[in-house]
This record gives sequence, C-alpha cells and structure tokens, in this order.
Amino acid sequence: EAHNSHNDDQIREKEAHNSHNEEQIREILTRYYPDIITPQIWARLLKLSNRLPPKSHLTQHIRNHLLEKKKYSEACDVINVLNLEHEFEASEIIEPLVATGRFDVVRRYANVHSFVRHQTIIELSKKGKNKLAVRWIQQWKLNPNHYKHVYLKHKIATCKWMIREGKAKEFMEIICAQNDLRIPFISLLLKKGDIETAREVAKAYYLENEFNFQKSKLPSKDTGSSSVSPESLSSLPQKHLFLDIRAPRGVFFVDTKSKLDLSLKEIMQSDCVGLDAEYMPTFFDSMDTKGCNNNMAPTLLQISTRERTFLFDLLKFDVNMDSVLRELFQSRKVLKIGYAFDDDLSLLR
Repeated sequence: EAHNSHNDDQIREKEAHNSHNEEQIREILTRYYPDIITPQIWARLLKLSNRLPPKSHLTQHIRNHLLEKKKYSEACDVINVLNLEHEFEASEIIEPLVATGRFDVVRRYANVHSFVRHQTIIELSKKGKNKLAVRWIQQWKLNPNHYKHVYLKHKIATCKWMIREGKAKEFMEIICAQNDLRIPFISLLLKKGDIETAREVAKAYYLENEFNFQKSKLPSKDTGSSSVSPESLSSLPQKHLFLDIRAPRGVFFVDTKSKLDLSLKEIMQSDCVGLDAEYMPTFFDSMDTKGCNNNMAPTLLQISTRERTFLFDLLKFDVNMDSVLRELFQSRKVLKIGYAFDDDLSLLR
C-alpha cells in the first residue's frame, strides 16, 4: 500500500508538471510575439497543439494584431490555417487588400474561398482594375451576366486607349458594332475634341438627337465605309483587342414607325439584301409536309445590307408587312438573297 501510494504521488506530481507545461505553452501560443515567431508559424503551432482558444478570441486577436496594423497578407495566412474565413466579412479582407494593391494576395485568398469572389470583382471594378476583373471572371467561370457593368467599363477603357492612340476612326465600325458602346464612344470623342468623327458616328447610328454638337465649319463629305485591314488589327496589342468584330455598322432594332421609315430608306439604297424570318417555337403537328408553320406568322424579320443588319419586331406593328415591304420586294434594283425564303415570303402577307 505504501508503494502504491508513493506511485500515486509520483503520477499526480507528473500530471501537475504536465499541466503547468501545457498552461505555459497555451499562454505562449495564444499570444503574439512578433519578435519571436511570425504570425504564420504562430497559427500552425497553435493548430498543432489541438487546444485552440474560442473562435471569438482568435478573430479578435487577428483584428487587433494584424488587420489594424495593416498586415493583411499575414492575416489571410492565419485565417486560412485556422479555418476562420467565415468569421470575417468578405469586404473586411478584400477591400483593404485591393486598396493597397495586394492583388497577388487577393487572388490567392479568393482561389481558396469562392464565396469572396463576387466581392473581389466588385472591389476591383471600384479600383478601376476592370481588365483584371474580367480576366478573373473568366478564370473563375463566374456568370458574366452578373458583371455587365465590369465588361462595359473594360470596353470603354479600350475605347479610351484607341482614341488616345489616334485609332478611333480606324476601328470605329468595330467599336460601334456593339450597341452599348456607341453613346460612350461618341461622348469620348467629343471630350477629346474630335467633333467630326463624333458627328459621323452619331449620324450613322441615328444618335444625332442625343448630343448637342458644337457648331463649327466641318466639311460635308461622304467618308464612305471605312475598313479595318488585317495589318491594322495585327498592329493593335492583343491585350487591348477586346471588342467583338461583327456587322460593319452593327444591328439596328426596328420597333417603331419612325425607325421603320428610316430603315426602309437605307435598305432601298442598297444593291442587295439578305433576308430571313423567325417564328415562335412550334410543335411538328402544326407544320405541313414542307416543314412550314401553318398557324403562326413570323415574329422577327431580318434584312441585312452590306453595312448593317435590321431586325424588324413584327409583333410591334399593327400594319400588314406586305404593304410596308411591297416596295422592296417589287424593286428590280435591289437583289434579294435568302435560303428557302419562299415560305417565309408567303407568311409575311
């Protein structure tokens, strides 16, 4: 019994010693000594101890010793090691990182934690880093429809570069092929003082009423349709070539009587046009043996000249399109080109 009692005393003494050591280790690990260890090593040692303090204590420690002292990179590493990402708001981490230009840290943090990617794109756009934001949207496979404003800002920045480099007129048709860029492009030209090009663009896309052009003596001459040569495209740095190449003068959507009159006037001046018509989706039982829709009339008519594509929203017009387009179809001066358009033509009546 005496021997067992002595052994028990030794065990209790050893446990007390271990407990004292654990308390010392715990005290060291739950405090931050910048002169001894780095925050990253501190976080790893703390995780290996398997005696993590409460999350509230750790988050407060990170805010006081790292974030407030603008040690954002170290804070991100500690948060990643201790799995505390959900204890912080996305803006609390991403906003200061973007503001200080630590884009490498932002990307590393967002690659690990997908829930901060949206906030990352927003902050990049606020900072004016739209090119970088577009690249990360594509890399992270985010829905581009949620970031249309970011894409638009990037396109406008591309337009500014083209104007600054004196390439505005050369690439005018490529830029204006996108409807959302026409008004910003004209505004940038006016701001630059290129009134002639701005007026030319506005006239080509029926936007003259949107701007108050300064009265100046400008030569009234037909500039014709400018073309972009392959050599010009190759000379443009690929990092700036973000604009899509579409119809030379873009697409003109016709859904009012005034637009209809303007469209027909331009169409009748062409030597040839391409024709196509679209219908609402239907089932096979509503079509005849030729595949023609017997129950519904066309809802969209497409007429393309060499310079522009016109989309006629037929549901917006109460008039019979046969009477409206009679002049075009009866003209011998305008060549009409279409694939299997005879069925479409009969349903337009």
